[in-house]
Amino acid sequence: MSEESLRELIGLAKKSKWNQVKKYIKFIIQKTLKKEVGYNLTVLDVSINGKKQPKLTLVIKNKENVKEIDKITDFDHLSLYQASQNSNNLIEVSQNNGTLIVLAKYLGPSLNNHQIFDFSVHLDALDDPFFTIGNGKKIDSSEILNIISTNSVPKVKTRKEKEKKESKEVEEIKSQDIEVLVFEKLTEKNANWNTTETKTFQNWKAKLKNKYHIASGNIAYYKGKPTKKYSQYLENLLKNKDDNVKRPTKELNKKESSSKKN
Repeated sequence: MSEESLRELIGLAKKSKWNQVKKYIKFIIQKTLKKEVGYNLTVLDVSINGKKQPKLTLVIKNKENVKEIDKITDFDHLSLYQASQNSNNLIEVSQNNGTLIVLAKYLGPSLNNHQIFDFSVHLDALDDPFFTIGNGKKIDSSEILNIISTNSVPKVKTRKEKEKKESKEVEEIKSQDIEVLVFEKLTEKNANWNTTETKTFQNWKAKLKNKYHIASGNIAYYKGKPTKKYSQYLENLLKNKDDNVKRPTKELNKKESSSKKN
């Protein structure tokens, strides 16, 4: 048996482990019970063997009284308190989103069945504090800091990852805006008015889509977006227009040059 000391516990466990948590609580009571004062038990919104009642209060002074805890199947908040000349022992259990939160402060021996908690913190006056995780493994302060640091430091993306993400975003924007870009450059008209597509733009899209399908046999859209081939087709329309604009300029320059020679 370990030496008695003032001990504090914070334990977290899934609600499904309530029966195991009950055993843990009963074990603390049995090891710290002072029969002359006993533990005052108060439970709110409690179910006793499946029957609901707003509140349960009783005093636990012996082993038979301890068995009353076994009858508790559900509750909102549970509190056990024992005040004696040497110590004030307190055990509280509450629930939050399917998680049992156990807080205990008592003068007594160390308890080793930590595996019932998914996570717990243990403090006492004689030893260094320690933590436990689901399988009951003890973790000291330096180890828990390493775990927290490892999980809290954000992953730094490499330059290659950033460039890949940016390239993907550009491609998505390009595929979404290509029709607007081509229409406005070819027609010198706005494709949208007050964030709504103009009828002229809608008619242009419909005609061009049909023209592309007849010429290539391919679909123009996939999941509401221009396909890669259709986007290329639209880009070629712009390229052809630019070429047509450039050629007359070159020919005009040649004519001016030849006339000067003559």
